[in-house]
Amino acid sequence: MASINTEKQDHGLKPFIRLIRTTGIPKAAFCFGIAGFLITTVVGLVIPLLTKELVDGFSLESLSPLLIAAIVAAFLIQTAIDGVATYLLGYTGQKVVADLRGKMSSTGR
Repeated sequence: MASINTEKQDHGLKPFIRLIRTTGIPKAAFCFGIAGFLITTVVGLVIPLLTKELVDGFSLESLSPLLIAAIVAAFLIQTAIDGVATYLLGYTGQKVVADLRGKMSSTGR
């Protein structure tokens, strides 16, 4: 007769979180990546406010070079920070996955 395994298996999110924490997440890259995405979200919300000023009072006389420069600068800042944040979070994810693969192969699973 087969024996029944009476060990309590830990199911749920806690073992998964514990496993992820053992990989040594690059904290600086992760934090800067998250901060970058928060900044690009704020800048993305500022762009419609700037274009509102341009659209609401549109005439050739009201076309301000400063406003156009601010819109272009907001787009460029958003693009640059978004690119860096995407790279940092991608790097973080790749490192975690590589570490998890290494742990799984070393345990023979």
